Amino acid sequence: MPAIREEALCLRTWEWSETSQTACLFTEGRGILKGLAKGSRRERSPFGGGFELLTRGELLAIAKPAGQLTTFTAWDLIEPFRPLRSALPAFYAGLYLADVTMHMLSEADPHPAAYSALLLALRSLNQPLHTMAIVAWFQWRLLEDAGYRPDLLHLVGTSTPTPDEGTLIFDPTRGGFLLDAQSGPSQRPPWRMRVETLQFLRVLDSSLAPENIPNPADPSANRSARFLAAWIREITGVDLPTYPPLFGT
Repeated sequence: MPAIREEALCLRTWEWSETSQTACLFTEGRGILKGLAKGSRRERSPFGGGFELLTRGELLAIAKPAGQLTTFTAWDLIEPFRPLRSALPAFYAGLYLADVTMHMLSEADPHPAAYSALLLALRSLNQPLHTMAIVAWFQWRLLEDAGYRPDLLHLVGTSTPTPDEGTLIFDPTRGGFLLDAQSGPSQRPPWRMRVETLQFLRVLDSSLAPENIPNPADPSANRSARFLAAWIREITGVDLPTYPPLFGT
């Protein structure tokens, strides 16, 4: 089987035995890998004490056929993202971003743009007042890379521009925006949205990194993060356990 050497972010770990772990890692070149690390929790092992959630490292592994766990053979810690462990909101945000990534992307499907975005987001979470803007920014980049980005410029299925004032509706069945007056029969009840939220989404779309968001403390950041989280829940069909600690009930 071919050997793998990849930079990776640790999204989740599970105990396999007293000395071993299974882990879900997001690699830059191979996408998500789930594998078994035998002996990773032994003091003297090539895993540096084992995998830890929300860390970046260099992975050595042996690829396996589809449907089988990858064999992880070594892990060298590069970046522990210490600010995530010093502020509870940042830690909750990091857990949510890892969870969203794991459920939105398929295994062994490379998404280098999403990998870069997650790395930038985790590094940016050292600014507590900007947490929701960073969460919204990453969710937007993930949706864009996965092919679920809503059209912000036109009403769904038309060439009509979205308005600059008033209230819109987002139709989760069609994955796009409508005017309130256009609401009609739908498989899912439409979601009302302020135009200010749509405008903040446009800001996210034009911001290539979290630090480029011009007003991250804008109240629309919170509304945007919640809207995108709800859209991701519709896409995946999963109620993520990391949602309530970050967003509340």
